[in-house]
Amino acid sequence: MISFCEVFQKKAVNIGYSNLRFCPVVDLYRSLLFSAGLAVCLVSMSAQASEFAHTFSQLKAALLDVKQVTAVLDLKQCQDAKGTHGPDIHGGFLIPSFMIIENQGTPRIAFSLSHETVGKQTNQLRHEFVRYTVMSNNRVSVDTFWYVSGAPKATPVGSWTCHIGKGIRFGW
Repeated sequence: MISFCEVFQKKAVNIGYSNLRFCPVVDLYRSLLFSAGLAVCLVSMSAQASEFAHTFSQLKAALLDVKQVTAVLDLKQCQDAKGTHGPDIHGGFLIPSFMIIENQGTPRIAFSLSHETVGKQTNQLRHEFVRYTVMSNNRVSVDTFWYVSGAPKATPVGSWTCHIGKGIRFGW
């Protein structure tokens, strides 16, 4: 019995490709196997590469080492000034930019996010700001503000204190 590759090579010779010494089916199969093996290696490497900051110092080092740090927030584990737990809101994001402030009292890392939203009852367009301050004692303050176009200033919405590893996690 003659194989597909032998038939392919004979036809290739008949049309002038006498130096053709490969079989596209076998080469495709080898390429697929190589690609699958490479994908498995990359997935296992990325799974092993996940690291988390358990302290202010680890977070600071990761940011200064130009690592893409993701923050995952669970406000229910955080508390406001009265000791009341925050709302059942979870979210995550890459830290887009940050500042490390070390010469004005307690060392801290500051970053913020903002986005547009619409008020539930008024359907009024609002701009929401969320400010994060990570303190050297591993506490993280989360402050939210709304700004409505034309208002003289932003309105505070809520303020909570979390701890690295409880309420907010940082990974890369």
